[in-house]
Amino acid sequence: MAESMGGDVLGQVLHAVQGLSEQVKVLNSRMDRMEGRMETQHEWLQRLGLEFMGTRDEVKKLRLEVQQSREEVQQARKELGAEIQAGRKQLREQVQTDLHFELGAVRTEMMLGSRQMHDRIDRNNDALHLMVSGMQRHTAERFEPVEQRLKALEAR
Repeated sequence: MAESMGGDVLGQVLHAVQGLSEQVKVLNSRMDRMEGRMETQHEWLQRLGLEFMGTRDEVKKLRLEVQQSREEVQQARKELGAEIQAGRKQLREQVQTDLHFELGAVRTEMMLGSRQMHDRIDRNNDALHLMVSGMQRHTAERFEPVEQRLKALEAR
């Protein structure tokens, strides 16, 4: 009996060991697949890490380019503002110069017109004076004989 019990126990142990061996084989197979997946995932993570690093480097590079572009735009704004100010100043000076010359020309024309008007007034005045003096002479000559006759009549 002991032998049969020993045989049964031994059979059970052997059967249990065989079952465990099968489970170990299955687990080993699973472990191999998981290790394979882990290696694949590790490779992917490395690639992603490299891509991430590359992307991060590109982002840094782009940020630097954006910063440089901003600085260039700022500089261009300053230069354009200075050019606009210079243009305004030049335009203001040109307008003042043009107005000065135009005012001078208008003043000259006014002086010339005034002189011409005074000359006309003087000519008209002279003509009027000549006309009045001529009228006085004709009037005096006309009334002179009448005055002489009146004086002669009074003397009588």
